[in-house]
Amino acid sequence: MKTPIVILDTNIIISAYFKKKSNSAKILNLASQGKIKTFWNNKMRNELNIILRNIHARKSFYKYIDKIYNNENKVLRTPKINIIKEDPSDNIFLGLAKAKKADFVISSDQHLLKFKKFEKTKIIKPSKFINCY
Repeated sequence: MKTPIVILDTNIIISAYFKKKSNSAKILNLASQGKIKTFWNNKMRNELNIILRNIHARKSFYKYIDKIYNNENKVLRTPKINIIKEDPSDNIFLGLAKAKKADFVISSDQHLLKFKKFEKTKIIKPSKFINCY
């Protein structure tokens, strides 16, 4: 079976931080074990770092995220997508999905979930991903 290529919305990471037994935490665990392949870019990581600072995340969590979002998984160029007007910052995840031909974007954000699919990428909630994985 091919390792799924997955783009994680920052809300998945934050949920995993607060809820250690959540589906979001299970997804991060899969990523840390290399069972799914995640990708990121500077915009996404900057947004995540701001949120982690605001919630005073533990240093151990930063290290955990650094293992998942390593340089090997960094995307230097992503196409500019401007589909989501209500929250333009969500377009980051669609750009990453397009650049890496992702199988899934995993999110709890209704702005993304309403699309269900972007090109060949399925946009799903963490629970649905865990149930089908």
